[in-house]
Amino acid sequence: MACCGGRYDEPFESFIESLHFYVIASVAKQSAATSMGLLRRGAPRNDSKIDQLSFLHSILYNNRFLLILDGFERALRGYAGMTAMYQQEPLDFARGEDASLHAERSRSMKQNQALREEEWDRRQREPMHPQASQFLRRLATGKCKTLLTTRLFPTPLEEVAGVQHERLAGLSASDSVRFFRSEGLTGTRAEMERAAGVYGNHPLMLKLLSTALRRKRAKDMADAFKLNLIDQEEPQKILATSFNLLSKDEQQVATTVAVFRNSFGFEAAKALFPESPFDFAQGEDASLHAERSRSMKKTRHENFQMSEERCGKSCRACSN
Repeated sequence: MACCGGRYDEPFESFIESLHFYVIASVAKQSAATSMGLLRRGAPRNDSKIDQLSFLHSILYNNRFLLILDGFERALRGYAGMTAMYQQEPLDFARGEDASLHAERSRSMKQNQALREEEWDRRQREPMHPQASQFLRRLATGKCKTLLTTRLFPTPLEEVAGVQHERLAGLSASDSVRFFRSEGLTGTRAEMERAAGVYGNHPLMLKLLSTALRRKRAKDMADAFKLNLIDQEEPQKILATSFNLLSKDEQQVATTVAVFRNSFGFEAAKALFPESPFDFAQGEDASLHAERSRSMKKTRHENFQMSEERCGKSCRACSN
């Protein structure tokens, strides 16, 4: 079985082209007769995207591939923009509208509220590209198996035979306790489970919490609760708390690279700071790097002298 996977962070057209190239190369590794026969039966007659999708599906349908799509929510409407899209706006009634008509419309709005919310939710879970819906449904058939992770369940896959939906929950209570201890936090098991429960045992939230507590020098869970560092009323505030604990330079970097919606390379991040004295090649300011090097050399020299005075002689172990 051939495996093809990765983070879904490119336009649908580019994704299809990349997948098309991969499966063709994989099929070509088979015997010449098998690959040529398959290509003749399904090769697109023109460059249309529809024919390309049909050809791609024919290969996936007849071959054992494992297709992994991580972060597929980027292809859905709910995550397609920088801000929430398709926001519902309150209706603006025209001035002078008849009171009875206004009351009737209000009752109608209340009755249809649930239906509108359901429709809005379905709209958020629809793919942006018109051909992506058909592509998803076709993946549920044939020999190809697909593992798809997404924050929103795609509407085209609802009630489709062959689709198994598994909701990923947070860490277990025991895993959360092990994570806190691996982060150097202290406290009883009950205190750690209580802290993790505030954040729904969400791994990323627990990581933010542990980092914030270490920076606050409050590694004990009991102290964290006493100092109200764990906000039980509004746990989402840990996001603002973590950001405020960053230095000004770290905050500037974080807010600047936030313009990237998808994954980005180091060169792209470096381009956002064209006039910065920060030495990206070394990972720190050049003057700071030189000062730190001098300090390390001085510290090593002092440690060597202290070791020599304690044992009364200069030996290879001290030199090393």
